[in-house]
Amino acid sequence: MEYKVRCGQKRYRLSIDRKDDFSEETAIDVGKNNYRVKIHEKTQGGDIRLISVNNKLLWVKVSRRSDGLPSKVMLNGTAYPVDIEKVESTRFKPETPRKQVEGKVNAILPGQITRIYVNAGERVRSGQPLFVLEAMKMENEITAPRDGIVHALNVRPEQLVSKGELLLEIKDN
Repeated sequence: MEYKVRCGQKRYRLSIDRKDDFSEETAIDVGKNNYRVKIHEKTQGGDIRLISVNNKLLWVKVSRRSDGLPSKVMLNGTAYPVDIEKVESTRFKPETPRKQVEGKVNAILPGQITRIYVNAGERVRSGQPLFVLEAMKMENEITAPRDGIVHALNVRPEQLVSKGELLLEIKDN
């Protein structure tokens, strides 16, 4: 799981190896730095009290927002105000029909088509993965904007595409 974290004027990207309760040592990447974190003690209410970071013990008190994410973290008596935002999936969906011509799927970013899941003439459902567009070293799974039949498939694997280029067209059943 990935998060964007702001602590004071500094911004970090935090990546957690796996969804975990941290009862075992867990790898966390903060920017280019790697840490091993483990929870050693919790309160009766489930709040974290004692953790280790790279085998160094720290007393912790966390103040939370209404969504459950921390707003302030106190480590060994020093308070750090934090703003944490969960980074959503890289799965891109086509723009809403108001903004995009119905049934037409255009490239959302310049990049390269790495995988194609459908063929011309095939029936697709809204939200069904159509292909993968790799852009800026990230794989973006492009999904069908609506139900229908793939009328025109204008891409092939390994093809480079430009932003806005018509990639696929879906027509009524």
